[in-house]
Amino acid sequence: MVLFDMDKGIQAAQHVAPAEGVSLYSQAFDALPMGIVFQDAKGAITQANPAAQRILGLSFDQMCGVTSVDPLWQTVREDGSPFPGAEHPAMVALRTGKPVVDVRMGVHNPQREAKTWITVRAFPAFDKSTGAVQGVCTLFEDITHSVNAERDLARQEKRFSALIAATPVGVFETDALGAVTFVNSRWEEIAGMRAEAAIGKGWETAVHPEDKRRLCAEWAAAVMSVLPIRIKFRFRHANGKVVWVIGQAVRLAATDRQAEGYVGTVTDITDLKVAEDELTNYREHLEGLVRERTAELTLAKENAEAANHAKTAFLANVSHELRTPLHGIIGMTSLAQTRTTDPAQRETLDAVMRAARHLGVLITDLLDISRIETRRFALAEEFFELGEVLDTPTNISRRAASEKGLRFEVDVDPALATAPFRGDASRLRQVLLNLTSNAVKFTTTGEIRVKATLAEEGAADVLLRFEVTDSGSGIAAADQARLFGMFEHAREHPGNQQVGAGLGLDLSRRLAEAMGGSIGVESVVGKGSMFWFTARVRKERARPHAATAANRAGAAREALQIGHSGKRLLIVDDNEDNRALLQAQLRPVWKSIDVAVDGSEALDKVSQRRYDLILMDMRMPRMDGLEATRRIRQLPGWAGVPIVAMTANVYPEDRERCLAAGMNDFIPKAVSAEAPFEMILKWLEPPG
Repeated sequence: MVLFDMDKGIQAAQHVAPAEGVSLYSQAFDALPMGIVFQDAKGAITQANPAAQRILGLSFDQMCGVTSVDPLWQTVREDGSPFPGAEHPAMVALRTGKPVVDVRMGVHNPQREAKTWITVRAFPAFDKSTGAVQGVCTLFEDITHSVNAERDLARQEKRFSALIAATPVGVFETDALGAVTFVNSRWEEIAGMRAEAAIGKGWETAVHPEDKRRLCAEWAAAVMSVLPIRIKFRFRHANGKVVWVIGQAVRLAATDRQAEGYVGTVTDITDLKVAEDELTNYREHLEGLVRERTAELTLAKENAEAANHAKTAFLANVSHELRTPLHGIIGMTSLAQTRTTDPAQRETLDAVMRAARHLGVLITDLLDISRIETRRFALAEEFFELGEVLDTPTNISRRAASEKGLRFEVDVDPALATAPFRGDASRLRQVLLNLTSNAVKFTTTGEIRVKATLAEEGAADVLLRFEVTDSGSGIAAADQARLFGMFEHAREHPGNQQVGAGLGLDLSRRLAEAMGGSIGVESVVGKGSMFWFTARVRKERARPHAATAANRAGAAREALQIGHSGKRLLIVDDNEDNRALLQAQLRPVWKSIDVAVDGSEALDKVSQRRYDLILMDMRMPRMDGLEATRRIRQLPGWAGVPIVAMTANVYPEDRERCLAAGMNDFIPKAVSAEAPFEMILKWLEPPG
């Protein structure tokens, strides 16, 4: 910048005394930071201050007498073209007698070996007497730094302009009020509008009518809040073409922290939006298919559940209808066995009992499989000793083996046999009886061997392993894989006889898995087979040794005869044979036994007479046992009279329904003739 007005300086110097003027002039001439040279009427340099020498890179001796047209200066214009000497401001001022100001040029600086850029002003000096131009005073400043900065800025602007032109997104700029001041060519393509039409608020006419109000409102709010903005909207071209875009903008803050404008972009997302819409439609289509499929599966599930319930109800009805006569068969046969002494007749009764027991097992197996399939199966939790579990199946199978001349051995560690456990002892017996019965059935000579061991032991439970080995015909390896399927027969009975329904091993597999174990077979054709299964049971502390079932039943009968023969009993059952059987079983102890054919008649009898215990069937015409029990409990004085269900319905939920109705206990039908005595004693003579 110019710090000294040379015209005024010269004029001031002309109005002082000569000596004083020379002194002040010399001081100012040497001290000024701008270059000053004096040239005579021909343009030759006669004086140059220190600043001029520094800026030009020459000493006074090197430049003294040199004119502005001398090639020494290698003067150029800003565009790099040569600057003619005749057009130098000093030469023009000499020629015209007028000042020439603010001329930019580059001169060679030998010290820098580069151009020094200067701004030049030339003031002509006149002869006072004649008024003719007698010289020129030339002032100049070093603007090299500014020129270089301007050139750098120009290069950056050029690169930025090229980048804006090449970018694949539309770029725009606005003023502080949000009016558009610039858009690039890509913005024109995306918006379908020329740049000159977009300036100010003109861009709004390119926005889709459905988006215009929302977009303008959000844009105005962003401008007011000086916050960044991101908006999805549509442009609509004059030809009707719709372009989806995402617009983004950020503010440009001035030095006073006020927004001086916004710069932003618009990105064409039409293809992405189309793909997004297609994906949405496809997703909605899939969701519709899923809903339809879910509805179908739900319906199928409901139908399957209904079918399962129907099957369960059917099997329950069949079970009830089969167990009811079977109860009579077993009971009457048991009574006949105790009364006959004829060996031939006893043999016939034994055959009847075996057939009845087999039928009972078959019914139980069918019901168990059904319950497992419908997930209504639950394991019991009871105390047992392993020896007790082994007794029943091995004793039954030992008798059958003895009849065929087979040896039958049981191998179990005495300490393990007396160890107390908790689990479903009846299911363990059921699997063992199935395996030992099969072993006897398919073995003609040799032996059957039952072994029980401890496979694993944990802190709270153990895994028991049972093995049943026979010396039968064996099973081919190809048949072993399907052996545990339903209705499968993988080996033939000697003599090619029919060997059963094929349910036992399938049920045994399901029971073993339900008890946390597994089942398998190892067999060699011609040498025999070894069937095994495992089951996990809980450890228990020792408990007093219980009497055997036969001893308990005998003790119960004797206790009843001694202390309770005078008690009055009521039997409620719609089946005449069952009523007759129970009367025959209980008559040796009680002479006073009344009967009722259904719940309605039972209500009539209890309203007329007091009974000490009632044996109640569940399913009966007119009024079933559950409803009869509920009504009896409502009668004065009948809340504590024992009512024991004795029914062919054997599901656990049947027991729960009986207890919920007010019954005290539950005895399934098709049991031994001695079973009722223990239950009756339990309720006629409660502990304590």
